[in-house]
Order: sequence, then structure tokens, then C-alpha cells
Amino acid sequence: MISWCDLPFTLALASGAEEAAGRVAGGVRGERAEFDSSTLLTLALSLAAIVLVLWFTSYCSGGRRRTTAYHSPGRLFLTLCRAHRLGWRDAWLLWRLARWYELEDPARLFLEPERFDPSTLSQSLTRQAARLRLLRSRLFAGLETTEEPPSPPTNSGSFGLPLAPATAAGIVPPVETVA
Repeated sequence: MISWCDLPFTLALASGAEEAAGRVAGGVRGERAEFDSSTLLTLALSLAAIVLVLWFTSYCSGGRRRTTAYHSPGRLFLTLCRAHRLGWRDAWLLWRLARWYELEDPARLFLEPERFDPSTLSQSLTRQAARLRLLRSRLFAGLETTEEPPSPPTNSGSFGLPLAPATAAGIVPPVETVA
């Protein structure tokens, strides 16, 4: 029985490529300086068949690289759901939420916590408000939601050391060094 791995060797033996290669090698070594067009044709066809088989194998195995960019909001959404380890029920609920807001890119839900506000939802999504609150707290766990603006930075550098005072133009005067 011939396996698929032996197929190229079997084809080479059946086509006489081994014999032709031996004749060419003999001609190069000077044993027989005979070189006809059928030998050349057989070698060219054998080489073309080998290149074709290698190309087809590479093509089927996915060895090619995608060089063009693609735009797939659905794939991005599913990738984010997997990255956040959401189950299919939660992913489906988020998908329905994105459809309710008519988002072209449903992945925006992962950036906009205000979309989870139950006062703006449909009746069917309002029934899922508790689950949506849980999802919001899970997705935006480290995000602070305060009404007051952030405090201005203090006048200290790294490690709490004071910085040199800046002039009105924002230029810091050079620090004198002691030699």
C-alpha cells in the first residue's frame, strides 16, 4: 500500500525521472555525453511538479502571511469577549446591548461604561439590568467614576523630591552644581 508521503517518489519512479537524472549525471561526469530533448523535458516537468506540490502544501498549511489589513468589528468584539473570559450568555447580552444602541462597532461597549446605564435601555434589556451591572463592574473594575475633576499635579518629581520652580514662560532655570 502506498501512503500519501510516498506519492512524490512513486510519481518520480513512474515517470522515469530517476533514469533521466542518472543520464544527466552520467553526461556531466563524462561517462556518456548524450543529452536529448526528452531528457530535458522530463527534468523540467519533474521540477515543475515538485515546485507545484511544495507551493500547494505551503498554501494549504497556512504558511502564507496576510499582508492586507481587514476591518472586522464582529471579530474584534468576539476577541475582546474571549480576552475578558466572558461566557456565551454574557457575550450575547453585550451583543444585544450593542444592537440596541445601533453601534457599528460593538467593541465600543468595552470602552464606554455609560452604555450600561439601565435608564436608557429597552424593556427586554432592563430585565437584564442586574446582569449588566455585574458585567459593567467586571469590565470597568479599576475605573473610578467621580464627578469632580482630577486634582492638579503636585510640584514634586519622582520619589517625592521637589522640582525647581518654573518661570512665567515655563522655562526651568538651570541648577547650579557645587564642584
